[in-house]
Amino acid sequence: MVLPQRGPLLHSRRSPPIVNRPPASRPAAPLPPPSGAGRNQAPPPKAPSPFHQNNNKSQQRPQGAGGRHGNRGRRRDEFAGPTPAAARGISARTNEASLAAKQARQTVAPIGVVGNPPKLKVYALGGLEEIGRNCTLFECGDDIVIVDVGLMFPEEGMPGIDFVVPNISCLKGKEKNIRGIIVSHGHLDHVGGLPYTLPKLGWPVIYTAPLTAGIIRNRQEEF
Repeated sequence: MVLPQRGPLLHSRRSPPIVNRPPASRPAAPLPPPSGAGRNQAPPPKAPSPFHQNNNKSQQRPQGAGGRHGNRGRRRDEFAGPTPAAARGISARTNEASLAAKQARQTVAPIGVVGNPPKLKVYALGGLEEIGRNCTLFECGDDIVIVDVGLMFPEEGMPGIDFVVPNISCLKGKEKNIRGIIVSHGHLDHVGGLPYTLPKLGWPVIYTAPLTAGIIRNRQEEF
């Protein structure tokens, strides 16, 4: 009987090749220290961690470096990019304007009042504790300004009355002192009484918004 010569192991096409490898050598475990050897001795120094190599942040991170807290504690001039010249010009003009206004306030002399100044009187001809008929007068010396002249619709105890207007009898003889009428808005409780009071007040100037002026003008055309 003839035995085949020894050679590499045969393997099929489906199975992976079998290779004889020597067993991997394992590192020898360190021997434990003798009893009582590590009690009075200092522990061995630890290897430096790459995250704590240097406690100085200025040397650990170069100037201009970002990160989670890279921009904390930096001055504005350390950021990249110079300040635009236009922004610097606006800031300079703003500072100059504020300084000039401050100097002007300090140089203006207070207005001197000679004698007893006239007192301001404010009284309402309507619109207090009621809905409608809003009319308020501001009188200071010989000057009178009226704010709103509205109407009020009648209540249940006013049979035969269509509407109520402010009583302007206190202004009789003072028509020349009226400097104007200021109208806040175009609701009837603020402008409804103008067609009935303007002729009695000497047709003073009315100061109001363009929309309200159009409402007043259209209402005057009905009378």
